[in-house]
Amino acid sequence: MTHSKVPAENGWKYFAINVTFEDHTELRKKTDALKEMTGKTKARLLKEMVNERMDQELIKMNGEIEDEKGINSINSI
Repeated sequence: MTHSKVPAENGWKYFAINVTFEDHTELRKKTDALKEMTGKTKARLLKEMVNERMDQELIKMNGEIEDEKGINSINSI
């Protein structure tokens, strides 16, 4: 049984971003190093980094919303 050479037919999607040559070199070196240090794939590392950043931003947003409501202010005590 042979597999299709078309990635989408094998359940794969590709993700690409445009970066400068310098940024590409830096990102490639760092992701290669992280891959070696952690044993994780680049795809797994990217997912973890995006999820971590999303969590940080949501926490920050929730803090700002609570501050606007006065929940975290000294005057609300």
